[in-house]
Amino acid sequence: MKICIVLLSIMFNVAYAQKEKEEEKQIRKFFLENYKKNSYKVFQGKIEQNQDTIVFDNNKRIILLPPNNYLNILLINGIFNPEVIFGKDIEEEDKISHREVTISNFEEINFFRKNPKVKRFKFLLWSEEEMNPIVCFVEFINKQAHRRTNTEIFLRGSKFSFFATAWVQI
Repeated sequence: MKICIVLLSIMFNVAYAQKEKEEEKQIRKFFLENYKKNSYKVFQGKIEQNQDTIVFDNNKRIILLPPNNYLNILLINGIFNPEVIFGKDIEEEDKISHREVTISNFEEINFFRKNPKVKRFKFLLWSEEEMNPIVCFVEFINKQAHRRTNTEIFLRGSKFSFFATAWVQI
């Protein structure tokens, strides 16, 4: 019985590692084909927070599930400009013009950590009209950052430099 459990555990770990490698390849390919550095302005409108919901200019909402400290810093300070998600000043194919969206699974893409002045993140974007979420990528640059700069300090001093919708998560 113990041998069966050990074998199943090994098989699961190998399958999971293969899936991670495949996803890493897919992300690398996406950036290679779609990366275009930009310089997004800091959001200047009204920002309010009510628990896990951030409201912009009284009419557009981003719900954070689960609440994420890094994403919260970026949105509350206007660094991650919500106009990018809601459709202002971006490429037509990346527009998502809804009044309310949910962001989940916001996480740093660690295999891109070659430059301490750049951090890239992946997240899922849920909208009212879509059954499945859209995988999105963002990048932030902090010219004062170094290897020992923690992520929170990095983000507070960063500039928003890349956003793209990639594919629908199934």
